[in-house]
Amino acid sequence: MTMSRDDALAAISLVCEQERIRVPKLSLTSRQGHARASTWHISVPRWALATHEAYGLYYICHEIAHLIMRDRNTHNAAYQRKEQQLCSIFGVRITGYSHRGIYPANHEVRMA
Repeated sequence: MTMSRDDALAAISLVCEQERIRVPKLSLTSRQGHARASTWHISVPRWALATHEAYGLYYICHEIAHLIMRDRNTHNAAYQRKEQQLCSIFGVRITGYSHRGIYPANHEVRMA
């Protein structure tokens, strides 16, 4: 199953409620996603939402983790722990990071 924009907004709201942070502005893009803490904005690629639900949820959590960690470029161990914690809200599990150690491949993200 894929995710719509409304599905993405609902997922973002749930993560933000759990983390007790305000909901960021969302834009959908055809490029790579990003997070900007200075404007409290995240961008998620349309292809990530169209891949499958677990991957869309992962990508949303990935970008929100950047907002929380206040660093849009770091994917260190502390960041990856936060990313995994956020993914666990939805029962999403990351089993590896084959894309440059930053992004998991489709088959490395699944519902637990």
